[in-house]
Amino acid sequence: LHDYDREELRADQKISYDALAWYLDIRVRGQEFADYKFLVNPVWGLQQWPIDFLLEYTIENQQDAEFYLARIDSLGMWSEGVISALQRNQAAGALPPKYVLEDTIAQIDAILMMQSADDIDGTLIEIYRDFMKKVNQLADFSEEEQETLLDQAQAAVEAAFMPAYLAIKNQLQKMADLALENPNQWQLPGGVDYYDYLLAYYTGTDLNADELHAMGLAEVERIKAEMREVMAELGYPTNMSIIELNQRITEDSPALNGMERRDLYKTILAAADRAAEDYFDLRSSADVEIQWVKSGPPAYYVLPKPGSDEPGIMPINQGLSPQLINYNEYVLTHHETIPGHHTQLSLAQELDLPGYQRYYSVNPAMQEYAFQAYAEGWAWYGENLAYEMGLYEGEPLANLGRLRLHLFRAVRMVVDTGIHAKGWSLDQAATYLEEETGIPQDAVQLTRYLVNPGYPSGYTIGFIKLRELRQEAEAQLGEAFDKKQFHNVILGSGILPISVLEDVVADWIAAKLAE
Repeated sequence: LHDYDREELRADQKISYDALAWYLDIRVRGQEFADYKFLVNPVWGLQQWPIDFLLEYTIENQQDAEFYLARIDSLGMWSEGVISALQRNQAAGALPPKYVLEDTIAQIDAILMMQSADDIDGTLIEIYRDFMKKVNQLADFSEEEQETLLDQAQAAVEAAFMPAYLAIKNQLQKMADLALENPNQWQLPGGVDYYDYLLAYYTGTDLNADELHAMGLAEVERIKAEMREVMAELGYPTNMSIIELNQRITEDSPALNGMERRDLYKTILAAADRAAEDYFDLRSSADVEIQWVKSGPPAYYVLPKPGSDEPGIMPINQGLSPQLINYNEYVLTHHETIPGHHTQLSLAQELDLPGYQRYYSVNPAMQEYAFQAYAEGWAWYGENLAYEMGLYEGEPLANLGRLRLHLFRAVRMVVDTGIHAKGWSLDQAATYLEEETGIPQDAVQLTRYLVNPGYPSGYTIGFIKLRELRQEAEAQLGEAFDKKQFHNVILGSGILPISVLEDVVADWIAAKLAE
């Protein structure tokens, strides 16, 4: 890359150069800490990868079935790689608390249906039952052909799948014998240097932990002040606790059945799509749709296949209790679709740019997103933009739901930096989380912060930086500021590190001032 003369490049090429330089540098810096990331954990662990993949795998013909079986047969080689990574963790001293290892072992026991090497029955395992269901639905297969495939599947599960998971479990048990017994004061493997690297990776900035912690505390107070204004609008006491507020929102929320909630999501999406015309020149050519599913997080976003006519999809988990999502319908829709991820990520993959500016995920199962602060920061910015677009008019409870989610994310950055840089105990972090969000916490629930340090900070700093960039543009350009042009600048170069995006916006402001 450095063989190119950057000064001889076009403006758009300089942006691509800078983005790639940042990415390559952060990956090279990360090699020093390659053995510290604990990839087998109860939150986003490697142990779930093959299962999740196979459960989503479609079987339509004989070849599909054979590929499914071949993947099961390959799990012995896969488990060797997983165990090797665990051994490197152990050699580097990167052992999580004992309870994290024990919780992961418990997950593997559940995967194996509590079976041991001495007594195994592959027909009890989830992927066997999934394979059987998919094969039995194939009308082109005779009963004899189906039986043959099922016999092969049982043999593969018993000869490859179960031994692979039992081997991983055995390695985890050895490590659990060496791990500290539920330490309340967590010491991150690699210490300050490793955490500083993770913060740089996830935030795309050179801000240190002290700066991020202070910014998080300030953001918490800012959001709480805004919440009090909306509480006053609703006639709620502005001094009520967050626990009391959560209860009040639950009590005042209308009871919606499944179809009514689905219709509400569609109505919110349609209103956002109409309002976006006044805020964006650059828009994805793909539509976006709501899809009802039975499991998973409350909502997420699935990109359309590049180059296809497929829509983007926002799956909604219909299985969750309504109390968990009351008055989050608006903020979830705006975050995942318009003007959030669909507006941003679906557009990016349609732009004439290098691949690293078009596609977001490096390795989502490992929570590795090279430019996470930009992508998640924009989705949060999109939630606020939806308020600016008038999409919360007459819906103060929905607006309170938006702010409540913002508060939770800001609190996460305080907890992340608190645990890994400010000497917070797990009990202290749990207490702070509960006091500020009203959501009961304990040390076990804090596992996601232990095994993914730095990750929660990317969301909050991305939003804060995007807000600062807009404020700076408005202040410098005055009446010459145009929100559509600003959004063109933010979205038009694809997915970028925040530090590079700051330079892009600064150059745009300078060019506008020079006109």
